[in-house]
Amino acid sequence: MAVFVRYVTSSVLVKEELLDLAELKDTTRRIDLKEALDTKNKLVSVTTDGATAMVGKHIGLMGLLNSDPTYPEFILVYCVVPRKHLAAKNFNFSIVFKSVLEIVNYIQPNAKNHRPFKNVISELDLADKSSDLPFYCAVSWLSSSDVFYRFVELLEPIKCFLLEKQKTFEIFDDVNFLHNLSFLTDVMQHLQNLNLLLQGKEKNISDLAQTIFSFQNCSISERSYLLILE
Repeated sequence: MAVFVRYVTSSVLVKEELLDLAELKDTTRRIDLKEALDTKNKLVSVTTDGATAMVGKHIGLMGLLNSDPTYPEFILVYCVVPRKHLAAKNFNFSIVFKSVLEIVNYIQPNAKNHRPFKNVISELDLADKSSDLPFYCAVSWLSSSDVFYRFVELLEPIKCFLLEKQKTFEIFDDVNFLHNLSFLTDVMQHLQNLNLLLQGKEKNISDLAQTIFSFQNCSISERSYLLILE
């Protein structure tokens, strides 16, 4: 387990360094994480992703630390990145999402479909476009932005390939679906860029807040589109 520490120097500079690499021998339960922490006398604040395993009142890591009298009182801070992921999952585009992943999962995991699909792309000589579709990872939800981006970019090769396989999808003839697909792809690209801006070393809460406020201010057109859809 990697333990990082963030502190403020006498010159009012925020520093972030690797404090320790703690060994977790058998299991990674909450109690194992607690026992691996050797910072009882120096603990001031803990940042967590908000998962139940971390913030559970009784058996979560924060609950175990609070109930241990040998630990000092500390400030609990919730990381903004996981909250943004949860908010992004509430997009009401389930039909678009399901349809795209159905096609991607038909092409990508099966070698009998994947190799011919790559051959179709090479025959079309799309030098300025992607050469393949990526896998979708459900754990990192915003990674699907890459899937959607390449899906839109390779939309014509995908149509050609499915036509050769005699697979029909009515969504390709649905103008509203194609509009929603393009819109969702753009929004997810913006969220992915925001996700990258919120990560990195030596970021403080004012930097993160300013990044989020800037994102909100530059998203007027997207919000207006959503209002029209509603």
